[in-house]
Amino acid sequence: LALVCGSLSSGVVVIDCDWSEAAQLAQHLLPHTAAYGRASDPLNHYLLRCPGIQTIKHKFAADGRRQAVVEILSDKHLCLLPGSQHPSGEDITFAPANRPGNTKIVEMPQEALQKLVGWIAAGAVLMHHWLTFEGTRHDLTLSLAGSCLHSGWTAQQVADFFRAFFRVVEDPEAHDRIACVKGTVQRFSE
Repeated sequence: LALVCGSLSSGVVVIDCDWSEAAQLAQHLLPHTAAYGRASDPLNHYLLRCPGIQTIKHKFAADGRRQAVVEILSDKHLCLLPGSQHPSGEDITFAPANRPGNTKIVEMPQEALQKLVGWIAAGAVLMHHWLTFEGTRHDLTLSLAGSCLHSGWTAQQVADFFRAFFRVVEDPEAHDRIACVKGTVQRFSE
């Protein structure tokens, strides 16, 4: 079974998380919408309705990794759906039943979806390199939160992004990093 994405399906698009880090962040940043995958990667595709949005591919060159980090697949794309078999031989299934809203397709405005997928891509790349920043992660967190605020992100958007990021990154000091972000947001607001 396949979905013809975009205008032929009334604006239904697929968010395809090619990096595992992107799939982990998508679980926390995207709205609770229909999600699917296969046993080895159960939540790497998300269905959303976003009429008029174009295909967007976020790419990043990293050794041994696919270049595509996360993509919005729209017009002229076909995507396998649950009930199909992946070329690897694994069955494609909807997300586990314990994930809220796993069969409803949520609608989002174009600008909001583009921002969220951009954040997922940036967060995935940051997560991929996070452990290499040993000794500087505190300062990096402060700088990134401040940069986001100065770039027009709202305090709530900064909090949501970093809360999701630190929920999935393997950082033993994640609790302290979230406190750093809260402090930065408060100082910026003042």
